[in-house]
Amino acid sequence: MSAVLVSSASRRLLLGRSRAHAVIARQNGLRLASLRAVASRGLYASLLEPVGSPGGGSRQRERRRRVEAGGRREQKGSGHECGSSFEAARGINERIGRAADTAELLSVYAAYSAKYDMVHLCLTWRQLGRLSLHGREHRQLLSDWDARVVALREQTLHFVGKGCGKWALATIACALSRLGLRAGSWDLLWDAIEATAVSEVSDLAHVPQNAALVAEAFARTRGPSPALFEAIAQATHSQLAKYKPRDLASLAWSFARSGNESSRFFEALAYEATRRVTAFDAREWAQLCWAYARIGHPAPGLFQTIAPLAAVRLDEMGPEQIAALAWAYAKTRQAPPQLLDAVAKEASSRLLEFNAHALTNLAWAFATAGHESPAFLERIAAELAPITWQMSSHGLAMASWSFTKARHRSPFLYDSLASEAAWRLDEFSPQGLAMISFAFVAAQSRAAPALLDSIAVVALAKLCDFNAQDLAITAWAMANNGGPTHDIVGPIAAEAAPRLREFTPQGLSMLAWAHQRVGSPCAELTVSLDLEAKRRFSFNDELPGPL
Repeated sequence: MSAVLVSSASRRLLLGRSRAHAVIARQNGLRLASLRAVASRGLYASLLEPVGSPGGGSRQRERRRRVEAGGRREQKGSGHECGSSFEAARGINERIGRAADTAELLSVYAAYSAKYDMVHLCLTWRQLGRLSLHGREHRQLLSDWDARVVALREQTLHFVGKGCGKWALATIACALSRLGLRAGSWDLLWDAIEATAVSEVSDLAHVPQNAALVAEAFARTRGPSPALFEAIAQATHSQLAKYKPRDLASLAWSFARSGNESSRFFEALAYEATRRVTAFDAREWAQLCWAYARIGHPAPGLFQTIAPLAAVRLDEMGPEQIAALAWAYAKTRQAPPQLLDAVAKEASSRLLEFNAHALTNLAWAFATAGHESPAFLERIAAELAPITWQMSSHGLAMASWSFTKARHRSPFLYDSLASEAAWRLDEFSPQGLAMISFAFVAAQSRAAPALLDSIAVVALAKLCDFNAQDLAITAWAMANNGGPTHDIVGPIAAEAAPRLREFTPQGLSMLAWAHQRVGSPCAELTVSLDLEAKRRFSFNDELPGPL
């Protein structure tokens, strides 16, 4: 009985291998008999051995004799050709794998590109993604003057357009993302990858890692891709239970990073993540929380479940994950004091590992949550002041606002932020200019007068780009600062007058106060404020009684 079972298993294995032979033969344009000839010469000799006694049964011996005879016949014909083809393919793969740098890899491609198939192209892209590209090599890969790069892109585009399979899509997209090849002449290839992924999304979603890799590559490199992310959301919605925690966290991050919100998808993912929350590692908790905070989806059940677990495992997170976790809980207004205390304790012992961006996020989180921790904020200020040159314009504005909001005055930090911002004001957005103006004036920083004089000059040229809130905040800050900055309040009033319906009551109040404070001669604003007040306030409304 056992011999029969083993024999059946062997036949099933042989059948599966025969099917594999047929697929390989089709892909390489070979005759199946030629491939069997290679197998009969010993490539799969173990599979052709009879089952049972060394001699095997009569049927098995006969089958083996026929296979061997067929192999000998094929060896007289195309067997040698088949063997040499496989040896050539194997040699190309080995050369691709041994390439030590981009130049060598492109040389291999130039020498053998006529023999490249989809496997060779995928191996080439994967190797390119793994190699560290610096200086001339990176510029060379990005340029169109290198004929090898152009040929590689065009050949890849050809194979992707025909449909190259989910593994190939994930490999190529991931490599392009790592190399930063995102625009210009690479747009057509990205478009082809997106079109193929959308058309084959059901197959892509069956392999969670591939779906996660494609989504992450597009999120990092292409930004919003509504058609692709909507297709992935629909295809994965009912399959999230079979996704690994790492893939769930990666999908959540990718959707949030690209700005693709799908409430149905995120609700399903939150349910699955909450159900298996202990299967995630600490870094993946931070990734999940950041994603939900980024899209404004509170997911209270998920956040409440993660908070106590994360508080005791912060040592497993990197600086960026700790900062992102604190930022996410503050952003969603769900930050428990115990978690923020744990963050302050863990981060204090590792502040040297934090970069300027992570330090700014920590300060913002504690300021927004209203969690008092003066000693911790002072340590952040001391670490941040010498490295303000690493900060973006948005980071400079956010750091200024955070310390002002937390009522933590650090003169050395404010001086450092002001000196760095002063010569980079052209990089600031209207919101950034309004935010940093408000922060320095509200903090009564000694650097405020000089900085706001410079801001007034830059803001005057951008007033038409300011929204209502930014106009109100800037007017308030300039009026409070005094001196030459008063001169900009008039142009702000003229810009605001026809747009008063966009202002909140607080914004109207700030604008009216600034207008009165500097004695602005803008009669148009006075009339507009009067009309807007009458429009918003009806005397038929119930008036409050006396105090």
